[in-house]
Amino acid sequence: MRERIRMANKVTWVGLLVNSVLTLFKLMAGISGKSAAMVADAFHI
Repeated sequence: MRERIRMANKVTWVGLLVNSVLTLFKLMAGISGKSAAMVADAFHI
């Protein structure tokens, strides 16, 4: 049971990291490309 909890925590943190990087990339791309849609997509969950 502890192994499953540990694995779930790891997957959660990896997912959070990947989503944060994707959000940052979309935000930077939207700002540099002057795309309001891309900036909005960066903040859309």
